[in-house]
Amino acid sequence: AGDTTTAIEGVLDQFVDPLAGAHQTSYRLSPSQPVVFAGAERPTVATLQQAVGQATVKIASANVLNFFTSLGTKNFSNPFGDVQAGRGADDNAELVRQRDKIVANLVGLGADVYGIMEMQNNGFGADGALAAMVAAMNQQQGSEVFAYVKGPFSNGGDQTVVAAGHDAITVALIYRQGKVRPVGKAAVPDERQYDAFNATYGNRVPLAQSFEVSLADGTAEQFTVVVNHLKSKGSVNDPDTGDGQGANNQARLRAVNQLHTWLAGTPTQITSDKLVLLGDFNAYAKEDPITYLEAQGYQKLAPGQYSYGFQGLWGALDHVLVSQALAPKVGNAVKWHINAEEPPVLDYNTNYKTPAQVASFYAADAYRSSDHNPIVLGLNLDKAPTEPAHAYVVQLPSGGSATVGLTSAAQCKLDGAPTAVKPAALGALPKGVTLPYQALQWSASGCVPGGSASLSVTYPDPLPANTQYWKWGPTASQPQPHWYSLPAVVNGRVLTVQLADGADGDDDLSVNGKIVDPGGAGWLAAGPVDPGTGAGTVTAVPALSLSGLMGLSGLLAMAAAWLRRRKPQP
Repeated sequence: AGDTTTAIEGVLDQFVDPLAGAHQTSYRLSPSQPVVFAGAERPTVATLQQAVGQATVKIASANVLNFFTSLGTKNFSNPFGDVQAGRGADDNAELVRQRDKIVANLVGLGADVYGIMEMQNNGFGADGALAAMVAAMNQQQGSEVFAYVKGPFSNGGDQTVVAAGHDAITVALIYRQGKVRPVGKAAVPDERQYDAFNATYGNRVPLAQSFEVSLADGTAEQFTVVVNHLKSKGSVNDPDTGDGQGANNQARLRAVNQLHTWLAGTPTQITSDKLVLLGDFNAYAKEDPITYLEAQGYQKLAPGQYSYGFQGLWGALDHVLVSQALAPKVGNAVKWHINAEEPPVLDYNTNYKTPAQVASFYAADAYRSSDHNPIVLGLNLDKAPTEPAHAYVVQLPSGGSATVGLTSAAQCKLDGAPTAVKPAALGALPKGVTLPYQALQWSASGCVPGGSASLSVTYPDPLPANTQYWKWGPTASQPQPHWYSLPAVVNGRVLTVQLADGADGDDDLSVNGKIVDPGGAGWLAAGPVDPGTGAGTVTAVPALSLSGLMGLSGLLAMAAAWLRRRKPQP
């Protein structure tokens, strides 16, 4: 979804559901001629990490769409001894395919703490679904990088329960052991007191855990992550009142009200006021549950970024919100568009496909690993450095000198002093563009693969407001080296630009822990640049957007396959 075409020739059928709203009318187009589509490139790990940028700690939210280690609908017992029916992969082959796609999703997110939804609720032992997922993540990393928060969980005072809820699925927390440390108690609300989370209302029991992270100045910071999964709109507890919020809105509103009350009691026994609420709230951004949390002082992040598509309609069911004390520390929050846009035919399932399709449609990558797009939040808990790390002074051919520094939470370090290069030695500049201080050739290594770094250059004179970072090299959309610009922050004489390993801006375009780059401060001397004139070519770095998403998704949403494979709605 999101691709466009200029024309389609074929036979158009209309399907109308007389019991549904107007938006349920669907169309099927059978082309009689080949169709040519165009659209943005798929987002990659590198483009995601570039969008998230530098951060002290990264927190992710991911719905893993019923990851079960019991197969098919086989019954199993949850930690409370309740018998539940399975709903995941039908056989071991599907389980391996599902697991590998989810691992690519989670590892690609590059987070330090993961809030997980729709994990099978079959305990915390080695034979449980959560242990199996973390073991697969560690195998992919080659060492014991990740661990998970285990029960029993505190549910008030010295009371404990063996799991987060009695349902077949549960929420979970995974964390990077070398980066964060769990502190206090892992906690869930007592379902007898907080009845929004029992079977009557159907919201899954939330899980809270506080973590501690070491800062660059030798101190430590504590924060609390709360994972949520509220009642869906797909089954009826309290009916749809016709206000546009679907069924079970009152159940979801009751849940966030009780969630706020529960968190006020410091359930993890860590008094930090820095809270992150994340998960599948099954409520769109302007619905009552989200606006209620905002009214309590939580700030909703990633505005305007959708996470879910249903029958041609798009919106955000998945959210990340932070408390007021944490809001000043927020960096970037990004929804990784790898699932909702992708057709279900690419998922792990082998049914409804021929053997050739089973082999050719599947790839062990992150695309269509779930039906919800995951989210990554970067928190800048470290104090902003007054001087960039690993700074070098470079003599400029035009006179004077520039101070070049690199700061990175991904451990990137400059390999040595940058060298000044005349732009013409790289390639003719586009018409109207000037780089008066020349370009700087530099490289950095030792980066966490896919990580980002912040390059800052202090020039001899104040820079114009329209200064950008002009870069020479290949891009994902144009492999031949050329001049293109990257957005930069300008403050007087200082230019700062974010660059990511493997993304546009890194000459080798490979996620290999190394960034190679010639570029420098440039601006238009006068007037706009005409891409069709001048000695060079101006190329804008492609940006993800919603343009075209509505235009074709309703037409070619593969509605029959979508409805066949739609996840159960308990």
